[in-house]
Amino acid sequence: MMEAYYLWGKRSWEYDVALHVKAKGVVILQEDLVLFARPVNSHASFADIVNPAIAFDLLCSDMWHVHFMAGSISQLAYLSETISRYQMVSFQRGRRDDDHLHHVKVNRLIRLICG
Repeated sequence: MMEAYYLWGKRSWEYDVALHVKAKGVVILQEDLVLFARPVNSHASFADIVNPAIAFDLLCSDMWHVHFMAGSISQLAYLSETISRYQMVSFQRGRRDDDHLHHVKVNRLIRLICG
């Protein structure tokens, strides 16, 4: 899945990992889960939120944005404390050209993860 996503894009996954680390985000590269997420400001523009090259000030961040995820969310149970830092998570579905952000409350996400 990750290979197909990055074949279409103009960046490498290694570059996106570096951007998410620089932005104090979460990077997980496991056999059963790949996740790139970073803290963002929910009031920022759509373009800034979905652009991993934009690193937001942590004091102004109030939401996680999931840039890429493949695998089972149940693998995130050990990150529930980290995830709880913000009350909301945003993501896009399906394609990069989807210009709509979906949102889920963190407490709902944790219930889904932990069962």
